[in-house]
Amino acid sequence: MMSEQRKIYMKHYRKIHREHKRIYLNRYRKAHPEKFKSYNRNYYRKLKKNPHAYAKFLLAIQTWQDKNYKKVMVYQKKYRKKRNQRPGYREERAAYTKQWIKKNREKYLASRKRNREKHREQRRAYSKWHRKKNHKRLLEYAKQFREENREKMRGDYWGNSLYKHYRLTIKEYNFLCRQQQNRCAICRRKQKGFHKRLSVDHDHSISKSVHWMQRIRGLLCQRCNLALGHFHDNLTFLRQAIKYLKHPPALSLRRRMA
Repeated sequence: MMSEQRKIYMKHYRKIHREHKRIYLNRYRKAHPEKFKSYNRNYYRKLKKNPHAYAKFLLAIQTWQDKNYKKVMVYQKKYRKKRNQRPGYREERAAYTKQWIKKNREKYLASRKRNREKHREQRRAYSKWHRKKNHKRLLEYAKQFREENREKMRGDYWGNSLYKHYRLTIKEYNFLCRQQQNRCAICRRKQKGFHKRLSVDHDHSISKSVHWMQRIRGLLCQRCNLALGHFHDNLTFLRQAIKYLKHPPALSLRRRMA
């Protein structure tokens, strides 16, 4: 059994020895950074081969970080600041991230989805707080952005809307236009004569999941498209309308009265 005096002495000795060791390691790290890195790399490789020892090591690190949370945060803040000041760091990091995402696309998307679900409420609360705090600044920025990118936004919005409603890309729309010689499929008037682009006419009974070639009938001017809509795409109504135009009831009445 150790005496109390011996225990106190050993505790004091370990503390001093630990401090000396830390100072020596810091000096060695600064003097031989490459050697130190290679030593660490080899040490971790050996450690990873033994799963039990590696799990124990990770648990010890996690325990220490939990106990010294403030210290860790201060160190990380200093480290990030120093790292970000290094010239060319941001460009290197961006290039590496881009390359990694390209190689591990599925892993990246799964991670993003998992994080979104995990922090959904926190992100929602933060967004709400941020919008409230920076309301005027965000409005000014949005106004400025709209003025600078008016044409681009108009094209992007139309392209997104086209794909959302008809699963049709801008290239496919232009291909349809060329097939119809840039004219309305019913009245055959040219697109240049209209204020708006030719409208996409589609079969409402077919679902969006079906390919656009089976769903879309053609491109029409606004008037023809509205006319078909008012007739509910009903062939009987359209035949009756043609019959009505050819033989209007009022004309036969006028002939009788004459």
